[in-house]
Amino acid sequence: MKTLTVCMPYAYDATHIQQLRSLLSAGIRFIEGEPVPPDIDILVDGKPQAKLLQTLPNLKALIIPYAGVAEETRTLMLQHPHIPVYNLHHNADAVAEYTLALLLAAVKKIVPLHNALRHNDWSPRYQPDSNGMLRGKTALILGYGAIGTAIARLLVPFGVEVLAIKRQLPENALDGPVRIFNMSDLPSLPPRTDFLIIALPLTPQTKGVIAAEELRLLSSNAFVVNVGRGELIDQHALYTTLKEKHIAGAALDVWYHYPSDEASRSHTPPADEPFGELENIVMSPHKAGGLSVEQVEEERMRALADLLNSLFQSDAFPAGIDLQAGY
Repeated sequence: MKTLTVCMPYAYDATHIQQLRSLLSAGIRFIEGEPVPPDIDILVDGKPQAKLLQTLPNLKALIIPYAGVAEETRTLMLQHPHIPVYNLHHNADAVAEYTLALLLAAVKKIVPLHNALRHNDWSPRYQPDSNGMLRGKTALILGYGAIGTAIARLLVPFGVEVLAIKRQLPENALDGPVRIFNMSDLPSLPPRTDFLIIALPLTPQTKGVIAAEELRLLSSNAFVVNVGRGELIDQHALYTTLKEKHIAGAALDVWYHYPSDEASRSHTPPADEPFGELENIVMSPHKAGGLSVEQVEEERMRALADLLNSLFQSDAFPAGIDLQAGY
């Protein structure tokens, strides 16, 4: 009988693991926790250690149980080109919904209005209205993978013209109402962009892809939303652009510094620059992906089961992500 041995070398929520097991084909043997048996076929781990891989001579695939690839994992797996690497896009809809919420909060000035009324201050209601509209505006989505596509699906019904940049330009260059461009077109697009939405993975090629030059091309009414990775944007250039109000605002869910341990979670600045002192920014602690959200975790288990079942049925494992590109 055909079998496939899979190991996730860390503890996970028991209910979700039970859900995963119930969805797997009968021939799949799923092991949770350490030690990792040396005869496994598939490892489910976002950041495997080199020493661990050396103990797994039969390893046929690595599954990263979320979107994106950490740079240390990409570098490690480039040394093992015979092992395909897969990841999951179970949370694309969750990220897209959160992106829309961030954009609306920034454009509609929800945070300052909320803060004022918490202190019984109604004066913003009677001031000249600075609330913007989505309808009739143009959004540029930088990164048109699973997440970028889901964001576009939400924006179009709002009457937003959607442009997108994709690494590999399709022949048609259209996805329904979405016009698709190549990365080489980036310099020409910001001047016509009201909402720059960044959903790229972080790779050596995409790090700092939005810097002072790109930000200068945006109009004073433009907004920047980042749900990709913090270092896609030069933080110093973005801070200066916001402080000097060369653009209308930004909404950031991804950052440059993260807590190193549980004790530091309550007092870790997310960047070198004091973004929290600015009035034209919405700040969020990397929650767009729906980590620990019950429905999203259920989707993760379904996506993982679907991938494992597909690999179990395959005579030969298909190619994984492009590690040279990083996605």
